[in-house]
Amino acid sequence: MSDNNISISGNLTRDPELRFTATGRAVCNIGVAVANRFQQDGEWKESTDFFNVVIWGQLGENVAGSLAKGNRVAVTGRMSYRTYETEHGDKRSVMEVIASDVAVSLRFAIVRDIEKVVGRNAGTTATRPEPADEASDELSVA
Repeated sequence: MSDNNISISGNLTRDPELRFTATGRAVCNIGVAVANRFQQDGEWKESTDFFNVVIWGQLGENVAGSLAKGNRVAVTGRMSYRTYETEHGDKRSVMEVIASDVAVSLRFAIVRDIEKVVGRNAGTTATRPEPADEASDELSVA
């Protein structure tokens, strides 16, 4: 178990950006804004932290196909620090969250339709069954 764990909840700052590596592996990038409210000298103040999140594989494809700017999400993963060189030779460094799970936050939203991915990288989905009639005591099982 890693000691490098992070969980954040916030709003997407942009639509998910889905790309594929040269070997065909999916990678999705999102931005998450996390609002903080705190009291200072008896007065309430607010600040916002911005996180870049990298999501690999099927999870990244699912995020890109499901979410949009403004959606509230809960992200779990690990922090990562990396350096890179720009096309002009400038060195840059960045801290980002490498996501292990991304979920829609139900704090301010209701999800009505859920599609389950069938098989790993199958590209097919199955919709959830319709809810049982409220008057019925029987549950439908998929």
